[in-house]
Amino acid sequence: MENNTFLFDDVWYRQIGGVAMGTPVACTLANLYVAAFEYRHIFTANNPFLRAVRCYLRFVDDVFIAWDGTERDFEDFVKSLNETNEMNLRFTYKIDAKRIEFLDVLVEINGGDVQTSGYRKPTASNSLLQYTSYHPEHVKTALPYGQFLRLRRINSSDEKFLVQAGVSEEERLKESAGIAAFLVGMPPVWMGCQRLGRVNAFTLLQFGYGFKTPAWLVFCAELLAESIGQNPEVRWITVPGQDCQVAKCSLHMGDVTKSQQRTIFCRATMLLFLWLVLAIGYPVVSSQNENYPPLWELVPENLTDFNIQSEKVIINPWNYLERMGMYKILLNVTAPFLDMKEQDNKKNVLWGLPLQHGWQYHTGRLQDTSSSGKSGEDQTVISVKSWWACMNYYLAVIPFLGAIDAGLFEGFPYGIVISQPNISQSDFCCSIEECRSFSAKTMDEWKAFFESIMTSNKKSDTSVPELTKEEERVLSNLWRAHMESIAVALPRCSDRLHHLSESEGNFGMDWATAVEFIAASNFPTNFQITNDFQTFLPKRILKEGDKAPYIPDFSEQENRVLATLHLLNKANTFTGGFLLKLWKKAMCSEEGRAAGRKLLQNMVTDPNLAPNTIIKIIIELAKNSACDVQKNRQN
Repeated sequence: MENNTFLFDDVWYRQIGGVAMGTPVACTLANLYVAAFEYRHIFTANNPFLRAVRCYLRFVDDVFIAWDGTERDFEDFVKSLNETNEMNLRFTYKIDAKRIEFLDVLVEINGGDVQTSGYRKPTASNSLLQYTSYHPEHVKTALPYGQFLRLRRINSSDEKFLVQAGVSEEERLKESAGIAAFLVGMPPVWMGCQRLGRVNAFTLLQFGYGFKTPAWLVFCAELLAESIGQNPEVRWITVPGQDCQVAKCSLHMGDVTKSQQRTIFCRATMLLFLWLVLAIGYPVVSSQNENYPPLWELVPENLTDFNIQSEKVIINPWNYLERMGMYKILLNVTAPFLDMKEQDNKKNVLWGLPLQHGWQYHTGRLQDTSSSGKSGEDQTVISVKSWWACMNYYLAVIPFLGAIDAGLFEGFPYGIVISQPNISQSDFCCSIEECRSFSAKTMDEWKAFFESIMTSNKKSDTSVPELTKEEERVLSNLWRAHMESIAVALPRCSDRLHHLSESEGNFGMDWATAVEFIAASNFPTNFQITNDFQTFLPKRILKEGDKAPYIPDFSEQENRVLATLHLLNKANTFTGGFLLKLWKKAMCSEEGRAAGRKLLQNMVTDPNLAPNTIIKIIIELAKNSACDVQKNRQN
């Protein structure tokens, strides 16, 4: 790195900085160098701007960032990176809220949707290869194939792909010079596949999009028919319940010879095989399934990822990443005992805890509201003064200690220490013994929950609204422990409510009451259901004067959910808790809990369900119940 020599104009030079020009390892070294910078200055808990980075992609020295913050904050972020000069890197940037290019991709936001298409610099000469050159035939045929494949991967719109590929007659001359006919002397691809040999353009218009690219089906039907001189008949069939169409292609087989039938069969079999390979390798994933907690990829997933001192793992629950790490580890260690039918353990009933914590972080509820948003503040620091952070502590540390007490970490070679906060230490317990002195019942409930899933020989699927007896048992144990944590947290955290606005404080208590209703129904808390249920929780801390359903920057659904939660708490308080007793009475049977779960789901998803109607339904459910609250408690 310091002794790279080269000759230029009969003069020898020694390069004293950077990587040797032209060396095969230059790209690898550059990647490693920038990665070291990222982990030192970007992906660190000390970076106050990390919370605003919603997406970070890099190719060598080109970076794409989705920024959830102000333009001024982004400029400060880049400035802070450029002021870090010990690695001699300097960043330039381009900001655009609607349209920006990254490498060969143009990213656009149109009507709330993110769309991508191919991008070429205006100065691109597009000089690739003369078709008349003496390169091997497979090299020549690979070039258009690769170009089409690149466009198929990049374009999110079929129409834009066809335009950029030069498939339409109108755009052929305009676009084909860029892709399809750039090989001088080579016929355009859409005129036939003879010159492409066995490349068989089946995959050119279909790559990883399932049946959501109708054009490729038409193209392939025409291709099969053309090979035997027949005309295809193409019919489009709408799939019930789906937002796509499937093409059903048929050929007029009257005069087709057996040889031609074999040709069709072989090519169709190859087409089906290619589709299966591509569909399996590149599944279409619902965007809803991407709603992991913020910074999830940076969260520790093993105990050894934390700081280890003197053979003890030190966990700081007042750092967002480390508190979230306790949840992530609980998900991992309970995975063998809970359902694994979905990828990434998403049926695990413990998902409700990290997803709720992630919502609190994303909406700024874990910080001291008196200093929130100050420049240079570490956004991953959890404030001891936060009411939400205090309440969540008892739903993070105590469950984690309960899992340790139940033996889930048996055999781990190090001790585990929970760090104390700098202030208000008497409000928080940090060990099994200390938490037992706070509330032995709470520790016993969490220990019992983890012991119950470890001894279960059945696995939970947790769907809404009907549950099996095993699912009911697991969720009942979870919610009982959950409510004990809240019961012990409420009096210890109540003095922090004065740090909040009146509207936010009321919402906090509304939510705490709502959780009691949710818990009584044994509501499932897996990944998807929890994400769906908390979709319309407020996206920011409520300010003075915010009053649902009249908060202007909230959606109709967000306003409705807030108003419903407030009315529910208000009605329960006015009746001296009688409404909750009625609800628990209605939830004492399996049928009642199923109806309750359905009602709770409709509270979030049904815009026509008025708050007053919900209270009437609760009363009717209680009237029709065949058992009482005491019996429910015994169950």
